[in-house]
Amino acid sequence: MGRTPIHALFKAEIRGECIFMVAHGKLVTVMKTGSQTQTHTLASDGPVRTIAISADASRVAVAADARTLSVFDTHSWAQHAQILLPKRPTAVAFHGSDLVVADKFGDVHRLSVGGEKIKLLLGHCSFVTAMILDLDLGHVITSDRDEKIRISSFPDTFQIEGFCLGHTGFISAICKVPNRPREIVSGGGDGLLLFWDVLSVSETQRIVLAELAPELKTEPGKHPHSIIAIKACTISDSIAILFEGIPFVYILRVEKTSNQYSLHTKLSLPFLSALDIEFDHNGDLVVALGPGSAFLVACAPLKKEGNEIQFGEISLDSGIATRINSMATSEESEPIDYSAYLEVLRKRTEEEVREKRGNSKRKGDDEEVLGAEPKGDGKKGRGGGGGKKSKAGQ
Repeated sequence: MGRTPIHALFKAEIRGECIFMVAHGKLVTVMKTGSQTQTHTLASDGPVRTIAISADASRVAVAADARTLSVFDTHSWAQHAQILLPKRPTAVAFHGSDLVVADKFGDVHRLSVGGEKIKLLLGHCSFVTAMILDLDLGHVITSDRDEKIRISSFPDTFQIEGFCLGHTGFISAICKVPNRPREIVSGGGDGLLLFWDVLSVSETQRIVLAELAPELKTEPGKHPHSIIAIKACTISDSIAILFEGIPFVYILRVEKTSNQYSLHTKLSLPFLSALDIEFDHNGDLVVALGPGSAFLVACAPLKKEGNEIQFGEISLDSGIATRINSMATSEESEPIDYSAYLEVLRKRTEEEVREKRGNSKRKGDDEEVLGAEPKGDGKKGRGGGGGKKSKAGQ
């Protein structure tokens, strides 16, 4: 087996220093962008799912598919605590010295760093796919497999501010809109990119992704291309979108006349697939390349000339890419399989269910064909009442 691909990228500022973190298999490599030598390696018990950094930058939490949450001290980079979670985590955030964790069962818990105290904050009727803890607005925003975005007060999460309803397929990514503190953007498996005002719980813009570029169009009856990641950059006021199996990254920027987002540029990847994207502290776009690539990442440098902003071509030897590509990664573990992950989120069409049922009968398999939701999960009506729907969903 060759080097384990990097499957997740994160940036942070710790005590005035710019930090870039890359997850590969069970490990996270931490590097100071202003230093060519200082790196640290954080180990977890399973493939790393996500990372969070405390507001005072003293702790880093690494959530893994092995149902573990490892907390590290950023002064010594030693492990401070490890918590065994009830279910596999999908998102994590710090609130003071506590942690807020969303999981695949549809729950969001608040727990102490040592794991001694745990409290259920809210529950979805299905898989929670992403979470934003916005302390400035006093909200926790969660998305799920059932096309919903829930906006809850925080820390009083029993008060539901509303649901953003407009997607027709699973939601795989939500992101704060740059330089618009009350807006988020969401996307997933329905071919839509939707912008929302969190305070009014209303849709502000809708983009049909198949209209952005010809390669995003699909044949009738086929699933739209699924979004792997949506990332934002305040420096360039840009939003980047990465799709499964599409060899491009799409950069959206605001048109001055309409004040709406539109396609600014389409960056060609040096390899067919990619696993994640992130903007670094200079505004350069870093791309984690998929399995089979001889390189770990590529980078598209941000170019500013006066008031004009452009991105250079994605290359393997520009910006932070040169340093990351020269580092060693784990040779013992497989990266997270995003294709399998998205397939779990994707609901079967009636035709696919009939085909599956027919195949099961032909094989003499009497097992029930699984539909969109498992039966008897005891989650009907979870999460309380109250709140308002978005205008798009009314």
